[in-house]
Amino acid sequence: MLVDVIQLRRRGVKLPQSELDGPTRGHLRMTRWQLHNSQEHRMVTTATLTAFGEISNPPIIPPLSDATVTRLDARGMVIVGEQSVGGQTYRQAWFVMLAGQARQHADVSTPTD
Repeated sequence: MLVDVIQLRRRGVKLPQSELDGPTRGHLRMTRWQLHNSQEHRMVTTATLTAFGEISNPPIIPPLSDATVTRLDARGMVIVGEQSVGGQTYRQAWFVMLAGQARQHADVSTPTD
C-alpha cells in the first residue's frame, strides 16, 4: 500500500506538532510471523516502509517491531511499536495516510498510544 508516514516520536519522546518531519512516502507492509529462539516463542507483527515502487527494497525508515494499529479512521491510522535506532530500542508511533493525503490532514495531534 503506497502511503505517507509521519513519525510521531524521536528516540521514544513524543514530538510536538511543530517538530514533526515528513511525510516519508513508501510502501507499507505489515507482517505477522512466529518468533522462535532459545528464549521465547511468540507471534510478532512488524511494520516496514520500503522505497517507492519496490516492496522488496530495504526499509527507508527503521521498521517497527511489535507493531499494533491503535487508531483507524478517515484521516489515516496510527501504528505503534518499537524501533531500533543506533543500537537502542525506543517506542515509536507512525501516523499513516494514503499517499497524497498529507496536506489534507496536516494536524496529527492525537494520542499515539
